[in-house]
Amino acid sequence: MCSYNLVNGTYACENNHTLNGILKNDLGFQGFVMSDWTAQHSTMSAMTGLDMSMPGDISFYSNTSYFGANLTAYVENGTIPEARVDDMATRILASWYFLGQD
Repeated sequence: MCSYNLVNGTYACENNHTLNGILKNDLGFQGFVMSDWTAQHSTMSAMTGLDMSMPGDISFYSNTSYFGANLTAYVENGTIPEARVDDMATRILASWYFLGQD
């Protein structure tokens, strides 16, 4: 879970170095990274290692999301590669299957 804090001036949920560099690459973490509640700050956090947004809305009960339709639009316009969304889904679903929740 990434937090609200800043890490070297970058929000923890958008810190490419800590999420992709250290956690996923250096340490080989194969699970998924989810945000602390409302700790996500942009759709581009998908590119910096965030896999799941909690609670999903930008703010409680706003019915808006940085993921959802925004993530779809970013994929369609080429800002975020479809392969990244595949990786996000794979990490989340692998955990689901691993825990026997199917």
